Amino acid sequence: MLRVEPIGRRFQARLGTQPTDPPSETMNRIEEIWRQEKIQRGGRLFSGQIFSVAEINSDFATGWLADYRWFLAQRREPDVYAQLLVRPLAVTGLLLCDDGAVIGQRAGHVEQDAGLWELVPSGGVDQSAIKKDGTVDLAKALTGELEEETGIGTSDLLSSPEPFVVAEDAKSHVIDVGMFLRAKLSTKDVVARFKSSASNEYVSLDVVSRNEIFTVADQRLTPVSQAIVEHAKRILG
Repeated sequence: MLRVEPIGRRFQARLGTQPTDPPSETMNRIEEIWRQEKIQRGGRLFSGQIFSVAEINSDFATGWLADYRWFLAQRREPDVYAQLLVRPLAVTGLLLCDDGAVIGQRAGHVEQDAGLWELVPSGGVDQSAIKKDGTVDLAKALTGELEEETGIGTSDLLSSPEPFVVAEDAKSHVIDVGMFLRAKLSTKDVVARFKSSASNEYVSLDVVSRNEIFTVADQRLTPVSQAIVEHAKRILG
Protein backbone atom coordinates (compact mmCIF):
# COMPACT_ATOMS: atom_id res chain seq x y z
CA MET A 1 0.00 0.00 0.00
CA LEU A 2 1.25 3.47 -0.92
CA ARG A 3 0.63 6.85 0.64
CA VAL A 4 1.10 9.55 -1.98
CA GLU A 5 1.15 13.26 -1.15
CA PRO A 6 2.05 16.38 -3.16
CA ILE A 7 4.97 18.49 -1.97
CA GLY A 8 6.27 21.95 -2.79
CA ARG A 9 9.11 22.67 -5.20
CA ARG A 10 11.19 23.91 -2.28
CA PHE A 11 10.74 20.74 -0.25
CA GLN A 12 13.73 20.13 2.03
CA ALA A 13 15.02 17.39 4.30
CA ARG A 14 17.35 17.86 7.24
CA LEU A 15 18.85 16.00 10.13
CA GLY A 16 17.06 16.09 13.49
CA THR A 17 17.62 14.22 16.74
CA GLN A 18 19.49 10.93 16.57
CA PRO A 19 17.55 8.20 18.44
CA THR A 20 19.16 5.86 20.95
CA ASP A 21 20.26 2.39 19.88
CA PRO A 22 17.79 -0.48 20.30
CA PRO A 23 18.27 -3.12 23.04
CA SER A 24 21.30 -5.41 22.83
CA GLU A 25 19.08 -8.38 21.96
CA THR A 26 17.86 -6.54 18.85
CA MET A 27 21.38 -5.47 17.93
CA ASN A 28 22.47 -9.11 18.11
CA ARG A 29 19.62 -10.10 15.77
CA ILE A 30 20.71 -7.40 13.34
CA GLU A 31 24.28 -8.70 13.32
CA GLU A 32 23.14 -12.29 12.76
CA ILE A 33 20.84 -11.30 9.87
CA TRP A 34 23.70 -9.34 8.33
CA ARG A 35 26.11 -12.25 8.72
CA GLN A 36 23.70 -14.66 7.04
CA GLU A 37 23.01 -12.20 4.21
CA LYS A 38 26.71 -11.78 3.49
CA ILE A 39 27.13 -15.54 3.29
CA GLN A 40 24.23 -15.81 0.83
CA ARG A 41 25.67 -13.06 -1.35
CA GLY A 42 29.22 -14.31 -1.26
CA GLY A 43 30.40 -11.26 0.68
CA ARG A 44 29.00 -8.76 -1.87
CA LEU A 45 27.27 -6.59 0.71
CA PHE A 46 28.31 -3.27 2.17
CA SER A 47 26.80 -1.19 4.93
CA GLY A 48 26.69 2.58 5.30
CA GLN A 49 24.68 5.44 6.75
CA ILE A 50 21.30 6.17 5.17
CA PHE A 51 18.86 9.00 5.88
CA SER A 52 15.82 7.72 7.81
CA VAL A 53 12.70 9.91 8.00
CA ALA A 54 11.29 10.72 11.44
CA GLU A 55 8.67 13.31 10.43
CA ILE A 56 7.47 14.58 7.08
CA ASN A 57 4.97 17.07 5.64
CA SER A 58 4.51 18.90 2.34
CA ASP A 59 7.36 21.33 3.05
CA PHE A 60 10.09 19.38 4.79
CA ALA A 61 11.23 16.15 6.38
CA THR A 62 13.39 15.63 9.43
CA GLY A 63 15.33 12.49 10.10
CA TRP A 64 18.44 10.75 11.34
CA LEU A 65 21.27 8.59 10.07
CA ALA A 66 20.59 4.86 10.28
CA ASP A 67 22.90 1.97 9.54
CA TYR A 68 21.90 0.17 6.36
CA ARG A 69 22.14 -3.10 8.32
CA TRP A 70 19.13 -1.98 10.36
CA PHE A 71 17.06 -1.49 7.23
CA LEU A 72 18.05 -4.88 5.87
CA ALA A 73 17.17 -6.51 9.20
CA GLN A 74 13.65 -5.09 9.24
CA ARG A 75 13.13 -6.17 5.62
CA ARG A 76 14.11 -9.72 6.48
CA GLU A 77 12.23 -9.77 9.82
CA PRO A 78 9.38 -7.18 9.68
CA ASP A 79 8.65 -7.46 13.41
CA VAL A 80 11.98 -5.70 14.06
CA TYR A 81 10.59 -2.51 12.50
CA ALA A 82 8.76 -1.56 15.71
CA GLN A 83 12.12 -1.24 17.46
CA LEU A 84 14.18 0.24 14.63
CA LEU A 85 11.67 2.50 12.83
CA VAL A 86 13.91 2.95 9.79
CA ARG A 87 12.08 4.81 7.01
CA PRO A 88 14.72 5.33 4.30
CA LEU A 89 14.52 8.47 2.20
CA ALA A 90 14.95 7.89 -1.53
CA VAL A 91 14.82 9.99 -4.69
CA THR A 92 13.19 9.11 -8.00
CA GLY A 93 13.43 11.22 -11.13
CA LEU A 94 10.81 11.49 -13.84
CA LEU A 95 13.36 12.14 -16.59
CA LEU A 96 11.68 13.75 -19.58
CA CYS A 97 13.74 13.85 -22.78
CA ASP A 98 12.87 14.71 -26.37
CA ASP A 99 11.06 11.41 -27.03
CA GLY A 100 9.42 10.76 -23.68
CA ALA A 101 10.24 9.46 -20.19
CA VAL A 102 13.18 7.22 -19.33
CA ILE A 103 12.60 3.91 -17.55
CA GLY A 104 15.00 1.08 -16.70
CA GLN A 105 14.85 -2.63 -15.94
CA ARG A 106 16.66 -3.38 -12.69
CA ALA A 107 19.37 -6.00 -12.70
CA GLY A 108 18.75 -9.38 -11.13
CA HIS A 109 21.42 -8.98 -8.45
CA VAL A 110 20.04 -5.82 -6.79
CA GLU A 111 18.41 -6.11 -3.36
CA GLN A 112 15.10 -4.39 -4.15
CA ASP A 113 12.74 -4.86 -7.12
CA ALA A 114 15.15 -7.08 -9.03
CA GLY A 115 14.12 -7.52 -12.68
CA LEU A 116 11.36 -4.90 -12.50
CA TRP A 117 11.03 -1.67 -14.48
CA GLU A 118 11.09 1.73 -12.77
CA LEU A 119 11.63 5.40 -13.42
CA VAL A 120 15.28 6.33 -13.87
CA PRO A 121 17.18 7.62 -11.97
CA SER A 122 16.25 6.19 -8.59
CA GLY A 123 18.16 5.51 -5.39
CA GLY A 124 18.52 5.98 -1.66
CA VAL A 125 19.79 9.07 0.14
CA ASP A 126 22.95 8.42 2.10
CA GLN A 127 25.40 10.44 4.16
CA SER A 128 27.18 11.82 1.09
CA ALA A 129 24.15 14.00 0.26
CA ILE A 130 24.07 15.71 3.66
CA LYS A 131 25.60 19.19 3.89
CA LYS A 132 27.58 20.54 6.83
CA ASP A 133 24.48 22.35 8.14
CA GLY A 134 22.52 19.09 8.26
CA THR A 135 20.30 19.72 5.24
CA VAL A 136 20.01 17.11 2.51
CA ASP A 137 21.02 18.06 -1.01
CA LEU A 138 18.25 16.19 -2.83
CA ALA A 139 19.36 17.51 -6.22
CA LYS A 140 22.89 16.20 -5.62
CA ALA A 141 21.53 12.81 -4.57
CA LEU A 142 19.36 12.57 -7.70
CA THR A 143 21.89 13.83 -10.23
CA GLY A 144 24.51 11.56 -8.67
CA GLU A 145 22.22 8.59 -9.30
CA LEU A 146 21.51 9.88 -12.80
CA GLU A 147 25.16 9.97 -13.83
CA GLU A 148 26.02 6.70 -12.10
CA GLU A 149 23.07 4.77 -13.52
CA THR A 150 22.78 6.26 -17.02
CA GLY A 151 25.93 8.21 -17.86
CA ILE A 152 23.81 11.36 -18.26
CA GLY A 153 25.48 14.34 -16.58
CA THR A 154 24.17 17.59 -15.17
CA SER A 155 25.37 19.39 -18.31
CA ASP A 156 22.68 17.47 -20.23
CA LEU A 157 19.89 18.84 -18.04
CA LEU A 158 17.79 21.84 -18.99
CA SER A 159 17.03 22.78 -15.37
CA SER A 160 17.60 21.70 -11.78
CA PRO A 161 15.58 18.76 -10.36
CA GLU A 162 12.16 19.84 -9.08
CA PRO A 163 10.41 17.95 -6.24
CA PHE A 164 6.65 17.45 -6.65
CA VAL A 165 5.47 14.36 -4.76
CA VAL A 166 6.33 11.86 -2.02
CA ALA A 167 5.29 8.21 -2.07
CA GLU A 168 5.64 6.07 1.05
CA ASP A 169 5.53 2.29 0.77
CA ALA A 170 3.79 0.90 3.88
CA LYS A 171 5.52 -2.47 3.46
CA SER A 172 9.13 -1.44 2.88
CA HIS A 173 8.76 1.92 4.74
CA VAL A 174 10.78 3.63 1.99
CA ILE A 175 9.75 7.22 1.28
CA ASP A 176 10.46 8.31 -2.29
CA VAL A 177 10.70 11.96 -3.29
CA GLY A 178 9.54 12.25 -6.90
CA MET A 179 11.35 14.96 -8.88
CA PHE A 180 11.05 16.29 -12.44
CA LEU A 181 14.16 16.16 -14.61
CA ARG A 182 14.32 17.55 -18.15
CA ALA A 183 17.05 16.84 -20.68
CA LYS A 184 17.58 17.83 -24.31
CA LEU A 185 18.40 14.30 -25.42
CA SER A 186 16.98 11.90 -28.00
CA THR A 187 16.39 8.20 -27.36
CA LYS A 188 19.58 7.53 -29.30
CA ASP A 189 21.49 9.91 -27.01
CA VAL A 190 20.07 8.29 -23.86
CA VAL A 191 20.98 4.78 -25.02
CA ALA A 192 24.47 5.88 -26.06
CA ARG A 193 25.13 7.49 -22.65
CA PHE A 194 23.90 4.35 -20.91
CA LYS A 195 26.06 1.99 -22.99
CA SER A 196 29.13 4.10 -22.32
CA SER A 197 28.54 4.11 -18.56
CA ALA A 198 29.81 1.51 -16.11
CA SER A 199 26.35 1.03 -14.58
CA ASN A 200 25.32 -2.41 -13.36
CA GLU A 201 22.09 -1.21 -11.72
CA TYR A 202 20.01 -1.71 -14.87
CA VAL A 203 20.20 -4.25 -17.67
CA SER A 204 18.23 -2.10 -20.09
CA LEU A 205 16.83 1.42 -20.56
CA ASP A 206 13.77 2.39 -22.57
CA VAL A 207 12.20 5.71 -23.51
CA VAL A 208 8.40 5.65 -23.29
CA SER A 209 6.40 8.29 -25.15
CA ARG A 210 4.59 10.85 -23.02
CA ASN A 211 1.26 9.67 -24.40
CA GLU A 212 1.93 6.08 -23.36
CA ILE A 213 3.37 6.71 -19.94
CA PHE A 214 0.79 9.34 -18.94
CA THR A 215 -2.30 7.53 -20.20
CA VAL A 216 -1.65 3.99 -19.05
CA ALA A 217 1.07 4.58 -16.43
CA ASP A 218 2.99 1.82 -18.21
CA GLN A 219 2.16 -1.47 -16.51
CA ARG A 220 5.81 -2.52 -16.52
CA LEU A 221 6.56 -0.02 -13.78
CA THR A 222 6.84 -0.69 -10.05
CA PRO A 223 3.90 0.60 -7.97
CA VAL A 224 5.99 3.51 -6.65
CA SER A 225 6.96 4.60 -10.17
CA GLN A 226 3.37 4.26 -11.34
CA ALA A 227 2.17 6.43 -8.45
CA ILE A 228 4.75 9.12 -9.27
CA VAL A 229 3.73 9.10 -12.94
CA GLU A 230 0.03 9.35 -12.05
CA HIS A 231 0.70 12.41 -9.90
CA ALA A 232 2.87 13.99 -12.61
CA LYS A 233 -0.04 13.60 -15.04
CA ARG A 234 -2.17 15.86 -12.86
CA ILE A 235 0.50 18.53 -12.97
CA LEU A 236 1.57 18.32 -16.60
CA GLY A 237 -1.78 17.35 -18.09
